[in-house]
Amino acid sequence: MPAPLLFQEVFGWSAVRSGAVVLFVFVGNIGVKPATTYLINRFGFRPLLSVSTLGLAVTTAACVLFTQGTPVAVIAVVAVLSGVARSVGLSGYRDSFAVHRASGLC
Repeated sequence: MPAPLLFQEVFGWSAVRSGAVVLFVFVGNIGVKPATTYLINRFGFRPLLSVSTLGLAVTTAACVLFTQGTPVAVIAVVAVLSGVARSVGLSGYRDSFAVHRASGLC
């Protein structure tokens, strides 16, 4: 996830600009929510959690490569993808726990 303080302290952005870019994480979070149930039912917990964890690792690594010269559009795309990976992963964790709990495995 892009860090607002990185943008402010290192890139010299204003708090408003930094916060506006970080909002794209939440666009990804909320944008994928309607599809998470379908995705879990279609692909299952394990593959979806694996892909979301990999996606989160890749987007986190991409954030390390940001410089002052990185276009804002690229940062926004990485932020959206990070939000999607986080949302799908957390929905999968929650639902898999609920299934295990209902089956008496927990």
